Amino acid sequence: MDHYKKHFSGLDELRGIACLMVLFSHFASYEEMYGISDSFSHLAFRNWGISGLTLFFVLSGFLITYLLLFEQSADGKISAGKFYMRRILRIWPVYFVVILLGHVVAVWATDFLDPLHTNESIKQQYTGRTIFLALLLPHVVYLKFYPASILTAHTWSIGVEEQFYWGWPWLIKLIRKRLMHVMVVFIVLMFISEFVYYYFDLHKELLSNKWINIISKVNAFFYWSKAGYFSAGGLLAYCFLNVKDARKYVCHPLCFACACFGAFIFTYWLKSFIIGGILLACSYTILMGNVIWKGSPFKGVAMQLLSYVGKISYGVYMYHPLVLISMFAFIHYWGLTIGSSFSHLFIFLIGISIVIFVASVSYKYLELPFLRFRSRYR
Repeated sequence: MDHYKKHFSGLDELRGIACLMVLFSHFASYEEMYGISDSFSHLAFRNWGISGLTLFFVLSGFLITYLLLFEQSADGKISAGKFYMRRILRIWPVYFVVILLGHVVAVWATDFLDPLHTNESIKQQYTGRTIFLALLLPHVVYLKFYPASILTAHTWSIGVEEQFYWGWPWLIKLIRKRLMHVMVVFIVLMFISEFVYYYFDLHKELLSNKWINIISKVNAFFYWSKAGYFSAGGLLAYCFLNVKDARKYVCHPLCFACACFGAFIFTYWLKSFIIGGILLACSYTILMGNVIWKGSPFKGVAMQLLSYVGKISYGVYMYHPLVLISMFAFIHYWGLTIGSSFSHLFIFLIGISIVIFVASVSYKYLELPFLRFRSRYR
């Protein structure tokens, strides 16, 4: 543990890339929703959203595991209470602002931001949705209630992250000596779970059997926990701290080349591979390993821009549906014609700029005041 690092050069940039992947993908989806999409955006950003989220999960798995393992080594214990307070101060303020705007105001005040006409259905199931959202279980809302609101559907990943945060410190506290084996088991189970999940999706007639249906639901719970993705990042953290020869294998040119190829293939052709999700997570884990051992591959302006987006990435992720849907709603309301490539590029740049501006304001005036309290729980 003598090679502990407080900051890994390049991880902010990776977080920025993951954030932009989701942002670009959703921009193309919202364009299509309003009937103004262009073929380039649809093809260029295909599957970027889920790919970016996969990178987010791997990043979280690495950073949280790394910090908890070092805390346990340095202090002899892990303070779950302090860990939870740090996460609460980071996640809750923006989360509840977005829920207030997207689930309360946008549903009851106006239908202007309702391109999929879901407000009536949401109002009929409002109590159930509100309870789960208030309990920070938005992924349950995403899976249990149909249809999902376009303004809050993306928060399902926050629910998955919160689920990981609540359980992971205790897992490390209780089975520290077997942690590596448990993470390997989670990764293997994720391979199996993805195969089973898509198999049942293709053979829905099997679900008429009571026991098969139960097995399917249990498997779906594990599948949507993304435990294998977090474990892949966690395994990297464990190897960085405890396995001396890990760098030699992770940073081998052949391993790096396979990871680059995998990241590309499993992003653009994700649905063509039954276990493409966990393979994508493994590819990102290897790429991340090369970054933490070799340093940031980004230089100059590109590094500064990506690093800044990475710093405000939580706000960018949380606010972007509200901002982009509002922009497209006004374009639709005013009857503006978006036909040329220049017009698409213009609204793309405008939309992304507004999202980053809103996230920057939120970071400075909403998030930072809470983040300053985190030093009390170190």
